Amino acid sequence: MSLLHVCFRACMSPLLDLLETRQWRDTLNIVMERGHKNVWDCERIFNELKSYFRFADGHFLGEFTVASKETCAPLMLPTCSPQPIQ
Repeated sequence: MSLLHVCFRACMSPLLDLLETRQWRDTLNIVMERGHKNVWDCERIFNELKSYFRFADGHFLGEFTVASKETCAPLMLPTCSPQPIQ
């Protein structure tokens, strides 16, 4: 189990809670930046969750995409955003 695996699971929990408070009206799509050797573990976890919730008639988990900053503009946002002044 990698640190990325643990962090991804930790991030998914509040996102699923948020979807629940919105009565499952939204669809959650995940875009991960290409390059980390364990990024595919995150896709496996996402697909496991998607299968689990689909079994319970939940279709609120959308697509999992792995892309580079050059091909996926939303991944550029953290790089381009100004850093807080300390």
